[in-house]
Amino acid sequence: MEYERILGAHIKDVRKRRNMTQETLAELVGVTSQHISNIETGKTKVSLSTFIKIVNELNIPPEMVLAECMRIEAPALKSDIMDIIQDCNQMELKILAEIIESSKIIIRKHKLV
Repeated sequence: MEYERILGAHIKDVRKRRNMTQETLAELVGVTSQHISNIETGKTKVSLSTFIKIVNELNIPPEMVLAECMRIEAPALKSDIMDIIQDCNQMELKILAEIIESSKIIIRKHKLV
């Protein structure tokens, strides 16, 4: 399935950016390196418990890996952001705008999504 391939590609990308081998990740997670390889190529479905161990060992939020597999509508996400910033003063809004802009640049530069 397409989801397994996308998920595996994200895991592989993060693992490589961490300069970690499949063997090292496999040892930390408690599976074989072949299993990690199969996950990264989308040949096998990853169990929830293994997924949690992988994201913990890679020190990444699960939503970072799952983002492209999820169907979350942009308007709903924008509404969530508006709810968060609703009670911010002018200075807080300015700081948050700078944080968001910097984060967007970093995400696009490192192709995190």
